[in-house]
Amino acid sequence: MILGIDATSTFNGGALIHLTQLLKNMNNSYFEKVIVWTNINDLNKITLNNNIKIIKINKKKLLERFYWQKFSLTKQLRRYKCDVLLCNSGYSFANFKNKVLIIQNYIPFKLKFIFPYFPRFKFLKFLLLRKILKKEINSAKGIIFLNENVKKDIKKRFIKNLKCKLKVI
Repeated sequence: MILGIDATSTFNGGALIHLTQLLKNMNNSYFEKVIVWTNINDLNKITLNNNIKIIKINKKKLLERFYWQKFSLTKQLRRYKCDVLLCNSGYSFANFKNKVLIIQNYIPFKLKFIFPYFPRFKFLKFLLLRKILKKEINSAKGIIFLNENVKKDIKKRFIKNLKCKLKVI
């Protein structure tokens, strides 16, 4: 099985720590190859595993990433014959049916967390992200949550796809 990881929206913080730990502890026996698309320069330093390929892209602006994911990533997933796409940010605009999402940002799911940002741009950003995440959640094959409470809340209020596998790590 070949795993593709879209880490193009991961720059720092907890998401970067999760990604580096995932790559450091990758089990060779399960994935024959892992392809990681990232904006992070230092990721090559942590991959000690021969079956992990890091592809550095330079798409840090949202519109650049959208276009790249929608068109280039979709083609590259086919080119590398990926079976599953792991979306480290909880979403990817790639046209790929076997997506697994990691929900690391709970703010977009709770309006009471979003409204303090009004009337700043970040308010609109979180509303847009909320809409994107709701769509992605209901088309994903699997969702990984960081704790049980977030899983229960999102499952109760947002998940309509009952065939989707849910996991807490």
